[in-house]
Amino acid sequence: MQFANFDLTDSSAATVTFTAMTNEGLLCTWKDKSAVLPSLRPVVTCGMRKAKGSTPRKVTVKVILPYTHTVDSVEYKGETSAFIDFIVPETADATDVADLLAFVGGAISEGQLSAAIKDGEFPA
Repeated sequence: MQFANFDLTDSSAATVTFTAMTNEGLLCTWKDKSAVLPSLRPVVTCGMRKAKGSTPRKVTVKVILPYTHTVDSVEYKGETSAFIDFIVPETADATDVADLLAFVGGAISEGQLSAAIKDGEFPA
């Protein structure tokens, strides 16, 4: 697959373009270059450990979203982040992997799970 730019949509339905930045070995990095300050640019990375023997392939996707907040008239930088590890044994076929991707996409937007992420409301 070619290392290229891609678009994601934020919570306000605005399209954000992530520009291909670095591709070193088995680690790729994309950044949203629209923020004026480089320290406030969202970043997506993808790292991979290839399958070897009985050890399955592992792909780690990381998303980092920096933000600023003000306390007592002083501005601070913070960030929200997510790390998702995909473990794919050599015995998994294309349908197994497609189902995993579908379930992961659905799980992070499912009401109980998103409430835990957004509001700290853990399912009781």
